[in-house]
Amino acid sequence: MTILHAGADHDARQARDAARAFKLDADQSAHAALYHPWLIPTHDGAQPVPPVGAVAGVWCRTDRDRGVWKAPANVEVYGARLSQAVTDTEQAQAEPVAVLREFTGRGTLVWGARTLNESDDRWKYIPVRRLADTVERDLHRVFRSVMFAPNTQPTWENLRTAADGYLQDLWRQGGLQGSTPKEAYLIQIGQGASP
Repeated sequence: MTILHAGADHDARQARDAARAFKLDADQSAHAALYHPWLIPTHDGAQPVPPVGAVAGVWCRTDRDRGVWKAPANVEVYGARLSQAVTDTEQAQAEPVAVLREFTGRGTLVWGARTLNESDDRWKYIPVRRLADTVERDLHRVFRSVMFAPNTQPTWENLRTAADGYLQDLWRQGGLQGSTPKEAYLIQIGQGASP
């Protein structure tokens, strides 16, 4: 994933226009998020800084505490305030930009979790894209171990067992929806499996 930002002086609509000006294709936009506005560190004399570093920290904290399937949103950004306020109306006009907002008693929060993808609803949200990428990467590592194994029933069963164990663990942690593993995922490996 790529975390982007617009200019320091952009308002919410200009941030949206800046996101579109990147002219990302569907896959690139599904792997990118743009955050607005810039932040001002809370120490005296601090100048506005792009939000990307703070947002990356929020992503890491969310991953550690909950997992990549949890939206890195409604999470406080420590040690900074916004360079400009964003209203509900401005936030709606900024889509697909992910905004940061300030709320009385709650501080500065990451208040959006959208990718820049506007053409495919499957990849509209950061946690969905990141979870799919994580599962693909992790299963690819498992499958690499049998790259040169015979393409036979025992190999398929070993892969099916490994994939089921991985996905069942992910389901138990809350990363996959469904009240049972059977509702949460489907594994197709071997002869007759759909591509």
